[in-house]
Amino acid sequence: MSTAAELYQTWLDRMAEAIWWREWDVVSGAMIYPHKMETKDGEIAFHNPDDMVEAATDFREYLGRIGANAYLRVCNSADFADEMQTIRGVHTTYILRGGSYLVPPFSNQMTLTHVDGLWLGAGIRAAISNHLCSILSPNQLRRKQLAEGHDIIKEG
Repeated sequence: MSTAAELYQTWLDRMAEAIWWREWDVVSGAMIYPHKMETKDGEIAFHNPDDMVEAATDFREYLGRIGANAYLRVCNSADFADEMQTIRGVHTTYILRGGSYLVPPFSNQMTLTHVDGLWLGAGIRAAISNHLCSILSPNQLRRKQLAEGHDIIKEG
């Protein structure tokens, strides 16, 4: 049997690859909905696969705009919970160009849940400001803020 860390890293690698190669059906199909993503200065709940596709597309476009040629996520730790139906892990994200950091490496906490034989993402918290790394879709954040009656944020 695989360890929690092995399963977590395999999931991270597959999602990073799917985002890099724009395999939106893979990304959106690997999540539980609603799905919450948080940064230090905001959060978004995705209610369906289309929301996730929009977010993943915006993030991939961001990687292209800043000139990234590598997007890596490395498991720091992961443990089983809930009778091995959940994995809670911590990983570091690296966004690189030519071996140099385009964004300072940052830590993330993520939960995976085992559903019908698959490990699915059930939420992530990134320890970085969206102004430093546009993890959260600026368009989705604007719509959320407008719906809540807040001022529009600046793009990261």
